[in-house]
Amino acid sequence: MSRCRAPNCPETQTIKSHIIPQGFARWIRADQSEGGNLLVTPERISAKYPNGMFVTDILCAKHDAQLGRELDEPFFDLATSFAARNRGFGRFYYRIDDIDPVVIARWIVSVIWRSSVTSQRDWHHIDLGEFEWKAGEIAFGAPLDTLPGLSIEVGRYRQSFNGQPFEADKLVAMPWTKVIGSTRLWMMTVGGFRMSMKFGRLTASLGPLEVVGQTSLFGAMFDLENTVDHRKIMRVIEAADRRDAARGIER
Repeated sequence: MSRCRAPNCPETQTIKSHIIPQGFARWIRADQSEGGNLLVTPERISAKYPNGMFVTDILCAKHDAQLGRELDEPFFDLATSFAARNRGFGRFYYRIDDIDPVVIARWIVSVIWRSSVTSQRDWHHIDLGEFEWKAGEIAFGAPLDTLPGLSIEVGRYRQSFNGQPFEADKLVAMPWTKVIGSTRLWMMTVGGFRMSMKFGRLTASLGPLEVVGQTSLFGAMFDLENTVDHRKIMRVIEAADRRDAARGIER
């Protein structure tokens, strides 16, 4: 029996909860005839047609539904309608005016929080430590300044890879941790967005691309092949392909 990890919830009956909205799996599967894209799961697995990763020990039905309604649905809608809503500046920046950036920031916090609070093995490397409780409060509606020093950036991948068309919006890389000096970042790729979160800033002021404090969702555009994320993603995919080849499975 597990207790719901939503703040101050006494419920002990938890349900199957998706870390990434299940709608992304359906969206990716819809393109099987064209080859689909890849789900990259923490450190060890890739799957051509993902069904969505879930855990069973973090949320009751009420609070799982709350996160779905308030955060998962708006983010999924943003990801699937990005091209029509983008009011950015050529190849370098995007801008979405018709969404509250706070909702997107809360969604990012909520996904990493969900990954941190589960005891299931796949997520052992995601640990928010002292920030965990306050991150949960933000997921369920507390102001972003509940976590002083919260810093989030949301970039966007271009729909190409090495100069060729590529559906980067259907690449999903689950949360992973990166350490730069004394700074720990939590990163993930979902729906074409490249997201990073950290606590504590290197400077006192907010950067121009930081979601915290924005009135529109604004960020940089990236080429997938030129990012650190790409090297990590490819290592995971290549390891999975080697395991599949050893089992006689062709992708």
